[in-house]
Amino acid sequence: MGATDLESQFTLAAAMYALTALVWVGSAIVAFSGYRAFRLGVDLGWFATFLLFAFIRASQAYVMWLTRSQLAMTSLGEAPLIDLSIGYRVSFAALEIVAAFAVFFLFRMRSRRPRRERD
Repeated sequence: MGATDLESQFTLAAAMYALTALVWVGSAIVAFSGYRAFRLGVDLGWFATFLLFAFIRASQAYVMWLTRSQLAMTSLGEAPLIDLSIGYRVSFAALEIVAAFAVFFLFRMRSRRPRRERD
């Protein structure tokens, strides 16, 4: 695989990690608004967890972007290993985006409790 293909895969991975970080930030905002509305400590814990996930994914996106810019310095013998590695990372990033959206929607559904009818 050529250097431009590797660069595009690293760019794709960085974009996917950045999108995942944004989903985690959105989840953190929802958790914080739930904490402000109901004053439950659990929502504050979710807020901190979501922010931690967002920081991890944002730092991973930054590392992917830096690695992409340094591909010209790698030797040709390392290219197949890098190609295999980035292929797995892109697949995992796609799966994680779906999982992050699922957690976001499940967290939103958790806060919508049905009202009990009064007799």
